[in-house]
Order: sequence, then C-alpha cells, then structure tokens
Amino acid sequence: MKIVLDTNQLIAGILWPNGPAGFILECWRKGGIEPVISLEIIDELERVLTDKFDYGRESADYLRRTLAFHATLVEPVEKINAVRDDPSDKMFLEAAAAGGAQFIVSRDKHLLKLLEFRGIKIIPPEEFARKIRQSH
Repeated sequence: MKIVLDTNQLIAGILWPNGPAGFILECWRKGGIEPVISLEIIDELERVLTDKFDYGRESADYLRRTLAFHATLVEPVEKINAVRDDPSDKMFLEAAAAGGAQFIVSRDKHLLKLLEFRGIKIIPPEEFARKIRQSH
C-alpha cells in the first residue's frame, strides 16, 4: 500500500514514536506500507527539524539520505493547485499523484477538507493506523 505522509506526520513519527504516526513508521520499517516522498517534502522535513526542533544537522542529513533510499522517491512533473487555502500543501498531492499513492496521511485541515483527490484518500493518522491494524 503506497502512502504519502505529510511533514508533520513524519516529524511526529520520528519524535514521538509511541503515537499513531510512530506506529505507521514502524509498519514502514517492517515492510507493511510503501511511503512515497519527493525531494520537496524531504527539504521541508529537514528544514522544520533543524529550525523548529533543534534537530542536529548530521541527524537531519542522515534522515534525508535514509528517506531518499528507503521510500519511493518521486519527481512530480504535474503542478496541482487544489489546495487554495494553503498552496504549500500541493507538494503532498503532487507526490501522491506521481507515485500512485492510495492515501495521504495528514492532520492538516486544508488537506483533510479535500477528503479525497483523484481517488487518493486523505485521512488522519489514527484512521490510517486503524486500517493497517484491520488488514493484519
């Protein structure tokens, strides 16, 4: 199952591994899901971790390389402007469309308001974690 985790969920999974986002990252490590990511998402993740959470530069660089290697790295060519209230959120739609993802996992109200985009369901991490548990 291919998914896109928004930046906040990647951070939540890394910094708070006992929550729903941490459970999703653990399922990824075990091979149960296939994350789709773009360089734009990785850049934002690295910037937020180092600027807002005082994450060390070496740790952020290691994380960057790990994500690029272990996730499906896509280079979106289509520009999608479906999130009028926060155009920066388009990077998640673009990555999901380019990578053939079935889900975008987010708590972002602008993304969640869409509910679905081109058959890609947009759901909060708790709901996605329930789906994973039900399928196993």
